[in-house]
Amino acid sequence: GETLEQLLAEGNIEQIGNLAHRLSSSSLHVGLSQLSAAAVAVEEAVNNREPDMSVHVGRLVLLLQKSLAAFDLAWPVTREDQPAKR
Repeated sequence: GETLEQLLAEGNIEQIGNLAHRLSSSSLHVGLSQLSAAAVAVEEAVNNREPDMSVHVGRLVLLLQKSLAAFDLAWPVTREDQPAKR
């Protein structure tokens, strides 16, 4: 799929809002409250058609990258962790 930055560059605001909505609830579910808040801010910026949406998207992308890096450190994937190929 496309990244949030690509969607923003293309002006695909509706898709950004959809992704932000899904990310806000799923990130909160796993305890990533800052990421969830950033996703909510993007969703609200989309709904309000705010002109500075790129600032909100940039913050969301940064927090998403940091969150994924933290997960990678906390739960490194090893060969044993990967599902068997069928």
